[in-house]
Amino acid sequence: MSADQRLLERIHATRRLYLSSTRIDGRQLLRLCIISHRTHRPAVEAAVRLIRTAAGSGAPAACQAVMPKRSRP
Repeated sequence: MSADQRLLERIHATRRLYLSSTRIDGRQLLRLCIISHRTHRPAVEAAVRLIRTAAGSGAPAACQAVMPKRSRP
């Protein structure tokens, strides 16, 4: 089982977030899809925190830079 598959299982075990996965060019990737207009930024940030926590200190760089910094009005 790949590290990405184990990460996906840890995330799903929390029962707080469901991600899908796919393979592109032989690499397994995890996908977070947000389609509801009622999903607000704090919920997305909580999802990213959960993913980072499940990934632990070995989180790939792509996971570290998922959310852009907030711009102030």
